[in-house]
Amino acid sequence: MTTATPTTAAALEAHGAALVDLAKTLSTASAQQWEPPARVNPRNLDGESRPSGRISDPTANIALDERRLALRASIYGAESALAVAADTLASATSALRAALDAHTNGAMHLPLAA
Repeated sequence: MTTATPTTAAALEAHGAALVDLAKTLSTASAQQWEPPARVNPRNLDGESRPSGRISDPTANIALDERRLALRASIYGAESALAVAADTLASATSALRAALDAHTNGAMHLPLAA
């Protein structure tokens, strides 16, 4: 049995490392998405606090914080990328198996490669 070519081995290693990194980062981000974002110091550069004249609503402030919403959007994007990658790899695996079957068992009908 032969081993993967250097190019294939490098691609597999790169994809594996990227998957592990994405999984770790996605896990951390998923846990943090429901936590309040880091507080911005409400003091101005001169150190004086300025009243905003608005009624404080901490729940809405957290829920609507742009940083938290950006994190949620990035999580959805990462999950979508994972789903697309899984579908792409499954399709490539299926085509490769069909071609391998045709090569080793003499099948005549091959599906078109994606």
